[in-house]
Amino acid sequence: MLLAGLENITYGKAKLYYIHGEGYGEHIDFVCTGHGGPYALSIAKFLLDEDENVEENARRIAYIISWIAEDVDTAVGGIPDVLIIKDRKEPKEEEIVERLNENTVKEILEKVKEDKEKLPSILGFEKKGITSKSSSVIDARRALKHAHLSDTLPNVTFHCLLTRHRFLNIV
Repeated sequence: MLLAGLENITYGKAKLYYIHGEGYGEHIDFVCTGHGGPYALSIAKFLLDEDENVEENARRIAYIISWIAEDVDTAVGGIPDVLIIKDRKEPKEEEIVERLNENTVKEILEKVKEDKEKLPSILGFEKKGITSKSSSVIDARRALKHAHLSDTLPNVTFHCLLTRHRFLNIV
């Protein structure tokens, strides 16, 4: 379980705690949890950057979750829900938790689809005139996979929370 907020409740530094099953909690700067957590961690280590602002890291988190969804871990799916808590110097009337804009998340989902198609060539695994799989075969496999999974798996929504610079939770 995760717990996040501001150190003085209405102002201060954004804090994140991981509550272990045994009931004790520890302050953490970064964690990837949930079913897709191990997959996300392998990507997050390279994409998240503490020198970037919180909004940029939130976009990167949405990208990571979108990459893991459905094709990497079939138990993960839906539109990522990325929540942000920023440091505050003084109390404000505004909500503490912000949500990454849904249109931004949808744009990121489309970018991930494009990037997945390009990945073999980006990594240099395709030779001129020869491709590893034709796109029609890939599209057919995806259609079959989605047809079978849509009846057996519930619609899953991602819940993420970003405090200060980095955090990722995949449910």
